[in-house]
Amino acid sequence: MQKQKVVRELKSSLKTIHLWGIAVGLVISGEYFGWSYGWASAGTLGFLVTSLLIAAMYTTFIFSYTELTTSIPHAGGPFAYARRAFGPTGGFIAGAATLIEFVFAPPAIALAIGAYLGCSSRGWTRKWRRWAPTWCSWH
Repeated sequence: MQKQKVVRELKSSLKTIHLWGIAVGLVISGEYFGWSYGWASAGTLGFLVTSLLIAAMYTTFIFSYTELTTSIPHAGGPFAYARRAFGPTGGFIAGAATLIEFVFAPPAIALAIGAYLGCSSRGWTRKWRRWAPTWCSWH
């Protein structure tokens, strides 16, 4: 019997508008949940030092992740890389962590957008206030 070679290809399914929507949602949620609090807590200089440190760490992460995607072309993301490096248990842990991230990130983005809309819509009528998800107190 002859062995058949399995050819795996990555298929592009996200369009530019999808990636733009995800990026805008992440920026908005980061703006209202992270940056404002960090700046108020650390001050200007402390926040600058922290931002530079995080930028350096994120840059190394991007280069490492890019290297992994080119050397292991698999659509599984972190699960595929952890499985290749640490076996099935490591792959399961990475897959579970990715699942938890994907479950909790969209609600955080929705809460940030809802809080923004709620805080900026204090002049709306009572009917619209019921439907706007917000953390702001209505007077």
